[in-house]
Amino acid sequence: MEEEQKQKDKGNIDGSSLAIGLSLGTALGIILDNLALWLPMGVAMAFSLSVMKKRKNKDNNSNNNDTNKQ
Repeated sequence: MEEEQKQKDKGNIDGSSLAIGLSLGTALGIILDNLALWLPMGVAMAFSLSVMKKRKNKDNNSNNNDTNKQ
C-alpha cells in the first residue's frame, strides 16, 4: 500500500503550486512582453514549489518520528 502511494505521489504537482506558478509566469510574461519565455518559467516555479513542500513535509515527518522514538 505504501509503495502505491509513493508511486502515486512521485510525479504529481500540487494544484495550488501550479496555480501560483502559472499566475506568476503569466503576469511576468504580460508585463515583460515575453509570454513564451515566462509561461514555462511559471511551470518550473510550480514544480520547484511542489518539491519544496514535499521535502518540508518529509523532513517534518521524519523529525516527528525521531522525537517519538526517544
